[in-house]
Amino acid sequence: MVLSRLRVLALVPFFALLSTPSAHANASNLTVKGTAQLSAGNTQATVTGLVQCPISDIMVDIYASIQQGKGGQFVFAQGVSRVFCTGSAEPYSVVVSTRGQTLQSGLASVNVIASIMGTDPWPVGVQGPLTLY
Repeated sequence: MVLSRLRVLALVPFFALLSTPSAHANASNLTVKGTAQLSAGNTQATVTGLVQCPISDIMVDIYASIQQGKGGQFVFAQGVSRVFCTGSAEPYSVVVSTRGQTLQSGLASVNVIASIMGTDPWPVGVQGPLTLY
């Protein structure tokens, strides 16, 4: 069966919709502040920054981890937070916790990953130095 020209033209918008980004498009413009405040017991720190979502009314999971080596000891802290997106850059704050070890004031490394609803096939990430205070 041959489709008429009118029917083919009517299908063009339908196929254009199939090729546009979906609600699972990845987050963008992920940043992390270069400093993080330690808790009173030095077992937690608060990682902050900005994340932008491609569309509004969705949730983005922010995963953060801090790694710090002091002497012969390696300390690892991790945490997760969820941000509601409006389509603009949104601030996030993630409290990362160790498993009983203590972080020290000074230099550490940070990794942050943003994933839309935890199902993003292409999450974005940022890493770099971090000063704990």
